[in-house]
Amino acid sequence: MILTSLIAATTILSTAPQDTWELKSPFTKGYEATYTCKVNVDAGGQQLEANFNQLIKVADGGSGKPWKGTITWLDIMVDGNAAGDPPPWDVKWSEDGSVFATPGDMGDDIRRMLAPLTFLYTGKPVAKGNAWKTQVKAEEKSAPVVEYNYESLGQEAVNGKDAMKFKVTMKEVADEGVSADGTWWVAKNGVVVKFEMSIKDWLVPMAGDQRMAAKVVGTLKG
Repeated sequence: MILTSLIAATTILSTAPQDTWELKSPFTKGYEATYTCKVNVDAGGQQLEANFNQLIKVADGGSGKPWKGTITWLDIMVDGNAAGDPPPWDVKWSEDGSVFATPGDMGDDIRRMLAPLTFLYTGKPVAKGNAWKTQVKAEEKSAPVVEYNYESLGQEAVNGKDAMKFKVTMKEVADEGVSADGTWWVAKNGVVVKFEMSIKDWLVPMAGDQRMAAKVVGTLKG
């Protein structure tokens, strides 16, 4: 009986998921994160390479209220030439990390631009093989719904940091909406360590109304 119990306990332990953790947003008041970003663009057959630092700053929110802060693209270089930096964009995030509003001169166009570069959190324990989907509705009533699909691929160290690896797809539920697929690596504390996204029909307001294909690689600094 004792031997049988020991075998049963060992079986339970060996089959229990070993790489499960709770996937929560790291946002707090004063939170900051900077990512070095490399973007390879195909704009109507023209090939370009852009590099910039993306700075995320959270100023306020939490306790059931939206997070508020800014996202800024700094030190923008296009094919090795300085392109000038736009001012910070005001951003509102939901508790799950989704960008649902970007108040400012460029309005909802900035939210749509940032949608493929945003990770959403379940707030629940996640293990290898788990898959889920979610939809984001913008504050702008006429904006298309954005659908995200996630699948956990298990733990993988990246840049010396332990992380959970996720396969991600997203798309705007609209004609000619932006879509993207790629991979995200997220640390146990919720901080995104790295992301790689291939984007179709992407609109970057500062570059005009030309829809483009792009491969974006972002890596956490520090």
